[in-house]
Amino acid sequence: MLIGFHTSIAGGLPLAVKRAVEVGCTTMQIFSHSPRSWKLDDIPREQAEAFIKARAEAGISPLFVHTSYLINLASADDALYMRSIDALRTEMQRADQIGAEYVVTHLGSASSSEPDRARERVADALVRTLDGLNVKTDLLLENTAGERGDVGHRFDDIAWIIERTGISSLGVTVDTCHSFGAGYDFRTRKGIDATIKAIEGSFGFERVKLIHLNDSKHPLGSNRDRHENIGEGLLGLPAFRLILNHHKLRDLPFIIETPKASPEDDARNMAVVRRLVNKTRE
Repeated sequence: MLIGFHTSIAGGLPLAVKRAVEVGCTTMQIFSHSPRSWKLDDIPREQAEAFIKARAEAGISPLFVHTSYLINLASADDALYMRSIDALRTEMQRADQIGAEYVVTHLGSASSSEPDRARERVADALVRTLDGLNVKTDLLLENTAGERGDVGHRFDDIAWIIERTGISSLGVTVDTCHSFGAGYDFRTRKGIDATIKAIEGSFGFERVKLIHLNDSKHPLGSNRDRHENIGEGLLGLPAFRLILNHHKLRDLPFIIETPKASPEDDARNMAVVRRLVNKTRE
């Protein structure tokens, strides 16, 4: 199965691959720079080439690059809005340079705007970002929990945005913690099937390219986004056993974004996840 972590790039991109290998990743996600900075220095060619070589040797694929937390495609502030479009466009180019198959982005927040207007801003920003952009990397829109006016906590909202853009290549990342906070339940087979049905009736399951596998510190429908270690939150181990073995989900890449309070946390969460995987499909 394709299971990996969001892995640190501290010390250089090639070290991220080494860290991924050490915890048994078969897929991985990184930032291509500091996620809390607008600064986007060029990636040295030799570092990009070393990273690509290291990932190929490790057999880790696909690679996901998560965008900066500063990007806000729904912002009513025109200066921040245009800066976010420019940054996302650069993120796509950087990801392409290091051979990433996908870029994952949050859609942004517009707590002071009308929801319809915020969705329009996001859709228009995506069109501007990808217009004339010559990259092989595809863009994935991540669903949210819905706190502080975040756009995209309902699958229908994401579907509306994708349809408005008219961009067929847009995909979706489904985060289990965010989905749970938005009211989609994974704790029973009936709940998972209902969630998948909601996806199929909105943007379509074929657009789902990635699952962010995270437990939640807050209850169903709380609209709160606080990740917890696998099995230690309010989703719980039975939910992750169902998710990992569901016939519609099992073949997707899973990226774990659990807290990293100690160096051992990733290995511990990976071990928990691997133990939950059945040899036979459900």
